[in-house]
Amino acid sequence: MSDIFRQRPLRLLFTGNFVSMLGSGMNAAALNWYVLQITHSEISLGTLILLQTLPMLFLAPLTGVVADRVDRRMLVMAMDGIRALIICSVAALCLLHRVTLFELYGMSMVVSAATSIFWPTMTALTQELTSSKQYVTANAMLMGGVQGGFLVAGALVGFVYNRVGLGGILFVDAATYLVSLICYGMLRKGRHLIVHPAEKGIDRGIAAQLLEDILACMRYLKGNTYVVLLCTCSAIVFAAIFAQNVVMAPLADLVLHSGAVGFGWINAAWAVGALLSGGVVPLIVRRFGVKASVTAATALVAAGCMAAPLSGRLRFALLIFLVIGAARGVSIVGVNSGLMQVVPKHYMGRVQNAFAIVSRLMQMLLGMALGIIAHSAGLTAAFAALGLTYFVAAGAAAVSGSQSRIFKETPLQPVTAESI
Repeated sequence: MSDIFRQRPLRLLFTGNFVSMLGSGMNAAALNWYVLQITHSEISLGTLILLQTLPMLFLAPLTGVVADRVDRRMLVMAMDGIRALIICSVAALCLLHRVTLFELYGMSMVVSAATSIFWPTMTALTQELTSSKQYVTANAMLMGGVQGGFLVAGALVGFVYNRVGLGGILFVDAATYLVSLICYGMLRKGRHLIVHPAEKGIDRGIAAQLLEDILACMRYLKGNTYVVLLCTCSAIVFAAIFAQNVVMAPLADLVLHSGAVGFGWINAAWAVGALLSGGVVPLIVRRFGVKASVTAATALVAAGCMAAPLSGRLRFALLIFLVIGAARGVSIVGVNSGLMQVVPKHYMGRVQNAFAIVSRLMQMLLGMALGIIAHSAGLTAAFAALGLTYFVAAGAAAVSGSQSRIFKETPLQPVTAESI
């Protein structure tokens, strides 16, 4: 891990990511709590998840191609700039007491669209800047930044929300994006692209190039069962992560009776677990392999979700979410590391997004389903449905096979990043 921090580009990348995740975590928690408090409806939270999913769904076929065709550093900077601008605008409306659900839903859709482009680009950029021996550690650091940001956010938002309200928290979020922009801007100079040798010098029209890029990714995935099933597991896990926001705030409010402070502690608990797992996940993945690590960790998340609404007291719920956070950290890092080890760099963005449409559809349907189940059958039933979803993801990882059995041919190696 010390080798990672000695590399200036990676140090700046992870610092910028951590700071922006701090604001994003506060934004997400405060927005969910605000919507619940003014509507008193889990279905309204499900609607929020639905509207956050739609932009990702429509942009999914394009985001991977874009991430593989442009300078990834400039693209993540552009997405952070867009998010900072829209969030700052809505924060001003909040402070003027003129914000409505319409503006909040609109902000969520724009931020979601930018995020759908940002994350595959960030993962591809991390792979681009990291040597193959450091993939697991780099992924642990990347996820550690996410979880560390959410950890601080979770510890703060429950206390800060009652003092500064949604508007103040949104301004903090916008400021964190400005800090991340500075870090990414200092990462390197010039325009850098990853180009496959066979594609150098080929000049096609935009539409033809887009179609060829998508078809090339489909040809790559055909027969690569290991990659397909790992991506399937990842798609289900991320759909469940986003959809579970529908039931987290109601759990703190209706079951644990702990209000905004309890909601903050719950967010902090799973973030602490994920952050603690970052130090040991490289050892776990290397010792047991990607398939076993991801399968066991995802199954543990499923069991934790089913147990959460039965905890009865906040202290017991925090222990459960601590375990969930640690297991989910192992699952995400394991999947990303497994993909980085086998997917060529010039395909990384497209491979991630090949399954993004399925993930977004699941997120949209699961979010609405959890809201309806919670409203009609109770939170225990909703968390049981969420746990079953994670069990399906664990099953996909369990039957993924092994890399050595699946890949009989060595994929073409991309050229290194070059200045253009």
